Amino acid sequence: MKAPDIATKVLWIASLGSFLSSVTSSIVGVILPKMASSIGVGIVEIQWVMLLPLVVISSFLVPFGHAADTYGHKRIYALGAFLGFLGALGCALAGGFFSLLLFRGVQGLGASAAMACAPALISLSVEPNKRGRYLGFTSAALYVGLASGPPLGGLLEQYLGYRAVFVLQAVFSSGLFILTTKYMPELRKGEGRLLNTHVLCSLVFALFIAFVVLAVTSPSLGFTMSAIALLMIFVITCTRANPPFLDTSLLKQKTILSAIAGAFLNYCSLFTATFLLPFFLHSQFEMESSTIGALMSVQPVTMALVASPAGTLSDKFGSRFLSSLGMFLLSGGLLGLAFASHTPYAVAGFMFVIGAGTGIFVAPNTNALLSTAPRNVQGSASAILALSRNLGMISGIALSATLSVANSSKVTDDDGMRVAWLVGALLAFMGALVVLLRDVAGKNEHRA
Repeated sequence: MKAPDIATKVLWIASLGSFLSSVTSSIVGVILPKMASSIGVGIVEIQWVMLLPLVVISSFLVPFGHAADTYGHKRIYALGAFLGFLGALGCALAGGFFSLLLFRGVQGLGASAAMACAPALISLSVEPNKRGRYLGFTSAALYVGLASGPPLGGLLEQYLGYRAVFVLQAVFSSGLFILTTKYMPELRKGEGRLLNTHVLCSLVFALFIAFVVLAVTSPSLGFTMSAIALLMIFVITCTRANPPFLDTSLLKQKTILSAIAGAFLNYCSLFTATFLLPFFLHSQFEMESSTIGALMSVQPVTMALVASPAGTLSDKFGSRFLSSLGMFLLSGGLLGLAFASHTPYAVAGFMFVIGAGTGIFVAPNTNALLSTAPRNVQGSASAILALSRNLGMISGIALSATLSVANSSKVTDDDGMRVAWLVGALLAFMGALVVLLRDVAGKNEHRA
């Protein structure tokens, strides 16, 4: 098989995986208000339907990246699709809130495996001068999925109930598993083994993140002390692993470090807007789930339109200024939400600006990191970048929920929303400066 044929197959399957994973993620957020009402829990509890998969994803990205570099990216990618199927099926059949959370965790484990592999699969299959274009294409597929999820989820919930959302996720995941096992070529398989220490580190890290979130959303000395103790255990355990749990040599290159920091701040800012917006629209305008989903899709549709051109431009002109421009736009959109008078049209306009900023940022920033990382650790580099994004999502959700509750008599009050969006705008502005001031010196950093 010729190299272009391999690259094309990888591109389409990885893009389909990005599309399906983003659909299964965005399709849940829009139904949270109705799900909370149906199950009988509040926002502090229902946020864990979104948070728990992100905690699991963040905790297992690094070992799945090691496993992909060791055992083959195709195998780990297929494993992720299979786990996604099992988790979605379990969610559809779950009899209570805690069983729902358990299977959402399984979904997170599958998403972690797939997310650790997808950028590396693209990077290993294409020529370096086309990497940005291909990454932009997969980013566009991801954003099309993000755009499709909210209206689709709203319609399914409104007419069939929230369980139908998870049935659709199971169908999507099973299709991706079949396509991956049948058509995805294996690009690179190293030698070695994944240490049990890495799995232990992941479990400790998952508990650490969970207790950090609990300490933020439900302040308690016990939660705080538990988080500190788990962090100490994590550091001690991971320093003894050989090979190390986290390849810190990647962090010594300033382009990689700034790309990781930028990704964290980007997603933290973005999720201060997207998590609370369905609650806001439902309360302020009495919108049904289907209407909320349609309005929420403005942001990812815009991201889909600009992601691929931004990736192509980063191949020609570098990533630094494109990435910083995207973060400045994101900051401006959040400022608009914080200070403008709210109408459905105004909200849609600011979500357009937020979508444009994020779409311009992501592909160039990813291109900068993968262009700098050595070829033999592309899986680990992809995993670290995905880890920073997911930690940003977790922080954005927890921060927005906490700020809203702390600054209003109820979570849907306008004052609480404005505070959360203002903080998000500040974080995005900081991210723009981090990316803009990156040091681009170095052998592989000339285009970053």
